[in-house]
Amino acid sequence: MQFWQGTTTSTGAKDDREASDLMLAALTKATIADVTAAASDVPFKNATSGGYDVDSRAVQGSNDAATWVIQARVFEQAGAGLSFVLDCTDGSAPTVADEIIEKDPILVH
Repeated sequence: MQFWQGTTTSTGAKDDREASDLMLAALTKATIADVTAAASDVPFKNATSGGYDVDSRAVQGSNDAATWVIQARVFEQAGAGLSFVLDCTDGSAPTVADEIIEKDPILVH
């Protein structure tokens, strides 16, 4: 698993959802059209409220070696974002991603 959080430069996106898709496109080396078509809305758990109310975008797939999930959220106006990339050789990436979201909530100020 790889986790990243930090500052982002303005993408020119109209909203956080589009900016998050742009991050997924950069991480997957896919076109924005392909990412937007394949991505789904998967919320992160909010450390403050305990609810699943921090919007994010995710793509998942598989190859001969592993299943994978990549999930991202960019806060366009704040110039910040986070992402995680998870590869599992036993096919469990979607289940493990759900566990990560449950056990590691996001703190948004």
